[in-house]
Order: sequence, then structure tokens, then C-alpha cells
Amino acid sequence: MVLTGILLAVYGNVIPKSVSRLSAKGEALERVTGWATVLSGIGYAAIWAFAPIEIAAVASMSAVVIGFVSVVGYCMWLRSILGQAERQSH
Repeated sequence: MVLTGILLAVYGNVIPKSVSRLSAKGEALERVTGWATVLSGIGYAAIWAFAPIEIAAVASMSAVVIGFVSVVGYCMWLRSILGQAERQSH
């Protein structure tokens, strides 16, 4: 299970480095997603490495869910900023 967390962290490190033709906001979203995935993967691996098995299953998934929720929250925040900018331009 530790290896799963390490692979998740490695994948998160690759996300913002992929070749993409996104806007500045899209690239910012990729960076936030990458950071959240790396931190979730490190947390997942660390929990499985050091926590008792009874706790590790729930705690490791909590680390991944927190990362996912942070990315969704950032998307919602970014969307509200874009919506405000659009409303002000009209």
C-alpha cells in the first residue's frame, strides 16, 4: 500500500509538467491538482508506513479525499472568480 501512495505522488508530480495548451487559469488548476495529488500520495504512503493497520485504511483514504476535496474547492473558487470577471465586463 505504501507503493500505491508513492505512485500517486509521482503521478501528481507529472500532472503540471505535461505538455498542454491551457490558459493561465488552466495551468494554475493543473499546478494545484498536482500539489494536492503529491501531498495526498505522500500522506497515503506515510500513513500506511507508520500507522497501525486498523487505522491506516480509513486514515489513508481520508488523505486522498482531502486532496480531492481541495481540488474541487479550488475549481469552484476559480469558477466564481471567472464568473465575477465576466459579470463585470458586461
